[in-house]
Amino acid sequence: MKIIIHALTGLFSLLFISSHAHGHGIGDKPLDGALNMTPPVSCSITTTDDKKVIQVSLTNQSSHTWQLLSWHTPFDAWFSRFMSVTVIGGEKDGEIVPYQGALAKRGAPNAEDYLQLAAKTSLSVTLDLAQAYELPSADYLITINPFELHQVDNKSKSFTLACPTIKLAL
Repeated sequence: MKIIIHALTGLFSLLFISSHAHGHGIGDKPLDGALNMTPPVSCSITTTDDKKVIQVSLTNQSSHTWQLLSWHTPFDAWFSRFMSVTVIGGEKDGEIVPYQGALAKRGAPNAEDYLQLAAKTSLSVTLDLAQAYELPSADYLITINPFELHQVDNKSKSFTLACPTIKLAL
C-alpha cells in the first residue's frame, strides 16, 4: 500500500513539475503535451441543404496564430485523398468508397502552401463530395484524416488536429 501511495505521489509531482516547466499551471490553464485536453484550434463539420456538400471549419480559440500545410487537408480541394468515406448499414456495410478525385504530385512546399489561422478567427471551406466520390443513396461515415498545426511565433509548439466524424444519410 505504501508503495502505491509513493508511486502516485511521485507521478503527481512529476506532472506538476512538467506542467510548470512548460509554462502552464494546473489551475485554469491547459497542460502541455499529451495531457492537453483543450486544443487551441477546433474543427467542425456540418452538412448543407444538399447533403452531398459539407462545410469544414477550423476555429482558433487561442491568442496565437497557427499555421497548417494545406496539402492533404480539406483546404487542398480535391488534389489529395484527405478523408475516408465508409458505407454504414446494408449489404455494403464497412465498405470504403473509392476516392475518384485528382492526386497532385508535388515538390517541397512553398510559403503559399501554408494557411494561417489568426487568433480568435475561423477558416472554412465548402466541399462537394460528389466531385470526388460516387455516393448513391446510403448512409455514410465521413472521416477527415488528422493534420498538424504549428504555432507561428513558436515553431516548437504543434499539435495534431482530428476533426469529428460525421454521418451522412443520402
